[in-house]
Amino acid sequence: ELGDSFVSAENVLVKTLRLAQIASGCVTDELGDEHIVDTSKADAAIDIVDGIESDEPIVVFGRFRAEISGMAERLDKAKISYSKLIGGCNELAEWQAGKTRVLLVNIQSGALGIDCTRARYNLHLSTGYNFANYDQSLARTCRPGARLDSKIFYYHFNAKNTIDQQVSKAMIRKESVIDAILNNLGQYRQAA
Repeated sequence: ELGDSFVSAENVLVKTLRLAQIASGCVTDELGDEHIVDTSKADAAIDIVDGIESDEPIVVFGRFRAEISGMAERLDKAKISYSKLIGGCNELAEWQAGKTRVLLVNIQSGALGIDCTRARYNLHLSTGYNFANYDQSLARTCRPGARLDSKIFYYHFNAKNTIDQQVSKAMIRKESVIDAILNNLGQYRQAA
């Protein structure tokens, strides 16, 4: 239930997708368009970004277009420069050259094979269900060429009492995310 509206799902795969979207602060309408309904994760991420020295580069990963767009809106309002690496938009070279401070990355598009060693700060608005993509997203800032003279910081934003918590626990344990979700799906019956 979202305000005066209800979101329903016909099968388990769609239901888990919708639950993940809701936890990320967005929903998909009947036309397939994503809409932002909550900005808590982006707001918390901006608080982190504001607390980091202004010359420090940052990488922000997210799963959904709407959550990346919501983060971009927050960065615009805060007057913080950013580049995007999402489907159809590859501004990685601009960020690597130091022209922008924050790199917004779709985890499916940018987890593999990109060099983010310029950053010591790696923020995850959401991760998706693929452990390999998640693991690779962590490795983008910690690989040969990284600034090993300093610590690398990883921040994960999980919405309380949502599917985020099951995904996070499964990722930490290196378990099958889908199995963990399916085993605990009953607790989300009221959410969808």
